[in-house]
Amino acid sequence: MKLYKAILLTVVLGLFSSGLYAQKAQSDYEIQKTFKQQYANYEQQVENVSTPDSAEKLIESIKKFDQNYSEHEELLDKALYPDTYDKRMENLKKSSVRTLNKVETITKQQKQLNKLEDQLASYEQDLNQLDEQTDSLKTAIRKSTESEKE
Repeated sequence: MKLYKAILLTVVLGLFSSGLYAQKAQSDYEIQKTFKQQYANYEQQVENVSTPDSAEKLIESIKKFDQNYSEHEELLDKALYPDTYDKRMENLKKSSVRTLNKVETITKQQKQLNKLEDQLASYEQDLNQLDEQTDSLKTAIRKSTESEKE
């Protein structure tokens, strides 16, 4: 009877531990899968950022993403071989910072372009006024010259 209970207990513990192992393997797979999907999503977001504010928010989000997955670094290193988790995160962070700098530069240049376009419009308006004054003066000179001849 004791042998029967020992065998039954061994079988139950074996099934239980293999179930936990299967859940852990699935959990590891889900971690890898989710990381890869979110990483690809972040890469896409980095490509599509259009304002400095959205770039800064994206950088903050990437930092949180790194914090969430840093505890699984060893697992992800194996899944990302020959790359490493650190290398991937460093690349993502660098590209997001480059994108922020690029978007800031574009925004500054757009503001400067708008300012220059406004100045150009003002100069064109001034030039038109000067043309009108020149025409006016030419007409006055012509009339004066005609009146002197008479």
